[in-house]
Amino acid sequence: MSALDVEQACDSCRLRKMKCSKDLPACTKCIKNNRKCVYSPRPIRSPLTRSHLTTVETRLRRLENLVSELLPNTDIDMLLKGANKLRNIKPEDFDDDDDEPGEPEIVETTDVSGDSFTDNGLSQTTAQVAAFPHVNTTNMVANTVPAITTNSISGITPTTDLMVT
Repeated sequence: MSALDVEQACDSCRLRKMKCSKDLPACTKCIKNNRKCVYSPRPIRSPLTRSHLTTVETRLRRLENLVSELLPNTDIDMLLKGANKLRNIKPEDFDDDDDEPGEPEIVETTDVSGDSFTDNGLSQTTAQVAAFPHVNTTNMVANTVPAITTNSISGITPTTDLMVT
């Protein structure tokens, strides 16, 4: 195999962004610097097709619409910023000694039904508050008490409703 058969620089020259002579079995720079000269194959990348891009765009649009339905009047870009902040949280960020004065602490409790409530009685988890600090959840209350109707009195089991006030 000659230098004309080698398509790219050796790994050492490519890593150092140096001009490679592409000589085999070793290029001149690797010989001069007493380095192992390895020619790794170029990774094969699948071409980005219009069909694949259209599929990804359609899926993204559906997900954005779903988020808009679940959280109306909420800016998706702000949600993404909140999610990015969560990725950067370290365990030591939750240390109680680091609490700054004046910041309310959210105390989460669980009732006998297994539902989670904060100290103000709203059904939201600490993770939800941390993930979406810009979303006003004070108007969203999960009603875990079934509505009493004549059907429920006659033995039909009522369903749990979600009530937005």
